[in-house]
Amino acid sequence: MRAGWVCLFFALAWGGCAVDSTTVVEPVRAEQGSVALPLRTEANAIAYRLRAANFDVTGPESLTLHTDDAPDTLVLRHPLQVGDYQIELLDGWHLERQLGTGFEDVSASLLSPKLQSFSIAREQTTSVAYDFRTEQAVISFSDGDLALSIGVQDSELCGIGGKIQKLDDGDPCTIDRCDAVAGVVHELVPDAGPDCQRCSAGADSQCCNCTGPCQQCNCPAGQTSSGGSCRLNDGQACTPGGTPCLNGCTQWFSDGDGDGFGNSSTAISRCGTAPPAGGRFVLQGNDCCDTDALAFPGQTQSFVTARNGCGGFDFNCNNREEPTFRSVGGGPVINNILTGFPACEDLGTPPCNDSNTTLIWPGGQAAPCGAQGAGGSQCAVIDGLCQGVRGFGVDVFCQ
Repeated sequence: MRAGWVCLFFALAWGGCAVDSTTVVEPVRAEQGSVALPLRTEANAIAYRLRAANFDVTGPESLTLHTDDAPDTLVLRHPLQVGDYQIELLDGWHLERQLGTGFEDVSASLLSPKLQSFSIAREQTTSVAYDFRTEQAVISFSDGDLALSIGVQDSELCGIGGKIQKLDDGDPCTIDRCDAVAGVVHELVPDAGPDCQRCSAGADSQCCNCTGPCQQCNCPAGQTSSGGSCRLNDGQACTPGGTPCLNGCTQWFSDGDGDGFGNSSTAISRCGTAPPAGGRFVLQGNDCCDTDALAFPGQTQSFVTARNGCGGFDFNCNNREEPTFRSVGGGPVINNILTGFPACEDLGTPPCNDSNTTLIWPGGQAAPCGAQGAGGSQCAVIDGLCQGVRGFGVDVFCQ
């Protein structure tokens, strides 16, 4: 059996229910609900209460509720308009436990967020829970239409709604806890240890939730018990959303040309971080030509020869062929190239001028990617007219 914790449930309830004489309440008007905060409960003749607690409520109405306005109140109730709200438990609260004719402080810590959201609606009850941890007991305060349900867990018993049950079921494979609604709950745990006798016989389908001999008797081959379930060992094939891996499921791509990018259609997934055996695998896909190491996503160079094994000139894998024109033999880049004009004389001034060289393709059509020594004419303004100055030889590089 494992140790428990404290849960305080503060219910936000619509008004119009019967009110206990120990309840502080203001009238509830039409189109209103109310916030009800249970502050005190009893179990096994021991009383627990929440003291010095201040709750800031903001929304259609804003106010602060103080538990010490009525120290012996069981339920603190205040009307609120219908709508969405936030409630915050401010610092300074403490829990008290009855001792003889008085109360003593109980060491406790807040587990829930201090600030929580809730809604007030007509003819509905909405619950907001504040959970606390204490070494002495698990205490549950809850309220539903002022039908107060109480629960206290000590080291051996669980009391919910007036029913007392034994907490420990004697099973070393379970955590035994006291739930504010369900009562005694037994949950299998992953670290029950080698004394988990009912698992070692191999008869229980949930043995993988235990350690020791349970790992061998229930997890299939290639799997190991971890974290309360059977998980795939490193190197095993895996799929997203399938059986979890011990060390995560990694996707790999076959890299045929060794450029660090793989063919996306070759994706395989394996448990762990080591690449699959029997080939060259990388973590990056999207290689548009896995038979040419010069073609890969992000390539910045241009080439005059088509991709090896794939053809075409899309070397940067962006689904386009982008030309760069150079002087014959891969010389300097030639800019200011125009298409659609069969001769320099068809150009105006500008774009043709004395200092700006313009290349005109014969027939008005640019040479395709991979063309080498393609002809063209350099144009310049002479005697006020755009004329051909000399011929050009051009290589067309692409990426």
